[in-house]
Amino acid sequence: MAELTLIALRTPHAVTCVGNFLGLRLYKWSSTHEKSKPSSSADPKKDEEKKVKVAAFQGEEFADGYEEFLKKNKSILLEYAAIDEDDEASEQFVLKNTQLLSEHATGFYLLHCINLQAEGKTREMRKTSRQYLLLTYVCDLAKSMPGRDARDAIKPLFKKMLSNPAAAQSFEEHLDKYVAHVKTRAEVKKQEMLAEADEEESEYVTLKKGEHLGPGGLDPAEVFETLPEALQEAFGERSVEALKGALMTLSAEDAQYHMKRCVDSGLWDPAGAGGGEEAEEAEPADVSDSSAAAQSKPSAEVDD
Repeated sequence: MAELTLIALRTPHAVTCVGNFLGLRLYKWSSTHEKSKPSSSADPKKDEEKKVKVAAFQGEEFADGYEEFLKKNKSILLEYAAIDEDDEASEQFVLKNTQLLSEHATGFYLLHCINLQAEGKTREMRKTSRQYLLLTYVCDLAKSMPGRDARDAIKPLFKKMLSNPAAAQSFEEHLDKYVAHVKTRAEVKKQEMLAEADEEESEYVTLKKGEHLGPGGLDPAEVFETLPEALQEAFGERSVEALKGALMTLSAEDAQYHMKRCVDSGLWDPAGAGGGEEAEEAEPADVSDSSAAAQSKPSAEVDD
């Protein structure tokens, strides 16, 4: 799995700020059946096990189970992200789907915001950023009271958002800062993607008939048209493994014939170095042995 890099923008003393943001006593979570007086046989240990806790991770632990979490909860994550500045709906959704109280969830939203902005979806990015920050506030507050049920942090936070204009304004200012941070990170990602695309394009050159002749004097576009379909598909996929498989479907004589023409036209670089004098002087690979393909790579992409 690709390494996950999480970069968050928080106000100083984040947890303290969340506590100050609330400025009121937390309410203890309870369901209808929990309101009755517990019996003398009640097991405190079992009650503790029933409490909802924020799923927090240290270092490399974050990657453990992340993909599984996304696979199981992707639809819920996107449904929550789609809530548009409706704090009452957000509150009820988190209460109903407490699996969102997880650093896997907040990590997903952080990356999702950057991806949305990189795709030019600024409106959707800001909406998702707001939902991300709300959830982060809840998780930070819940983690600051480890002995309590994490749901105890939900209602007070949303009540403050709905009833206190100053608190709501403070949140919006934090949101503006975070959105600016996401835009910066997204621009960096776009530049990285462009650099990768340029690097890939420099390795493969799109050719048309009559534009170029290979080291053996053959036109690569014309040679490509004469290749068996399996070889054409392999070149189209730019896959050495696919080329090996295609060569195995041909007789040794046919494979040698077609691959020599590929070398002479520049479609195939037997030295695996993308051309040059050494490649021009190199002997054609023994294509009857498919392992020879592993020593080389396609050097051009041809338009049909």
